[in-house]
Amino acid sequence: MKQLLSLLEAYLSNKTTIDDFEHEFLDLWREVRDKRYQIIREHPDLEQAADELLKQRLNGTLSDEEYNRMYYALNKRYYANEVMILPGSFEDKIMNDLFSVVEAYSPEHLRGPYELTEVEVLQAAQQAYEQLKAVRM
Repeated sequence: MKQLLSLLEAYLSNKTTIDDFEHEFLDLWREVRDKRYQIIREHPDLEQAADELLKQRLNGTLSDEEYNRMYYALNKRYYANEVMILPGSFEDKIMNDLFSVVEAYSPEHLRGPYELTEVEVLQAAQQAYEQLKAVRM
């Protein structure tokens, strides 16, 4: 999370361009994703345990609150020492929301009707930064 905060700070303070931010953020997102897949490959029991929790949630054995608590605890056990942002955490949601915006960004000369502008990326980055700072307090 520290690396993400630093990247956001640099972008929001105009120390980096939108293009550099886009590139560095997507690299960071991919790094986190790839590490998660590596952990899943190394620990097949993690996927089985997560599937079992989901089945219990869907059949009503677990409430949403119980599922979220247990899913987070499961991920924490496997990922805490390996990944800077735990799957299912608030930080994970913030990063994925920002990913959706950054992935949809396109420079003006290439922008299609469904692609986002730099202003929209800047707004999403500001929101993500504020949310992450609030979590750290």
